[in-house]
Amino acid sequence: MAISPDGGTLVVAESYASRLTAFDIAPGGDLVNRRPWAVLEDAAPDGICFQEQWIWYGDVPARRCVRVDPSGSVDRVVELDQGCFACAVGDGVLYMLTATWGPDVATARTGRVVMATL
Repeated sequence: MAISPDGGTLVVAESYASRLTAFDIAPGGDLVNRRPWAVLEDAAPDGICFQEQWIWYGDVPARRCVRVDPSGSVDRVVELDQGCFACAVGDGVLYMLTATWGPDVATARTGRVVMATL
């Protein structure tokens, strides 16, 4: 999940539903007005982060990190050799946490931090 740059919206990745779902953050902290932020075709979004008006999401089975707008239109894709579990943007760099996905993912010790210049 990620909070929008203006602090007013929480977006949650729903991996098995292939969508990003948004909630307004009310003044008391309650989440209201649940709605689709982006419906994604053939994607399993996991860790997400905002970059201005876009959202980057890691897609473990597709071994990629994808940037989309609220309509779900893909703006940019970073192909990877492992599943992408989480991502973050800072100082013009996309940081991605990757690992080989499988039954022994917790003990395989294949995790890496991969960077891409934006």
